[in-house]
Amino acid sequence: MVRGLAQGPPEGAAIVNCYDWMEAARTCPKCGWTGTGRETKTGEAFHEGSERHCPKCWHYFGFVVYPTIDENLTDPRADPIDRLAAQVVRQRVRIATLKAQRAATAAIAKAAAR
Repeated sequence: MVRGLAQGPPEGAAIVNCYDWMEAARTCPKCGWTGTGRETKTGEAFHEGSERHCPKCWHYFGFVVYPTIDENLTDPRADPIDRLAAQVVRQRVRIATLKAQRAATAAIAKAAAR
């Protein structure tokens, strides 16, 4: 069975922080492979994160959540490109918020003038 993107992580999957997962040492209980989370293989990917598997025997390690915008901005382990993308998104949100506030203020002023 293939899970769709909207279904998210498999039921009962452990959800952990991306940076913590990638930095930590891992050992496969099935084949004995050892390495870091960064060395594991990506399985099925979803909007929220991806499954991680043993690179040797494909044993399922767990579901790893992608970093949030705040994590990309504040965690020193964040990739510089991800940090830059987070800054762009944050700035666009601020601009959209300011535009919405200005439109609301203008609508209130217009309604009050009637």
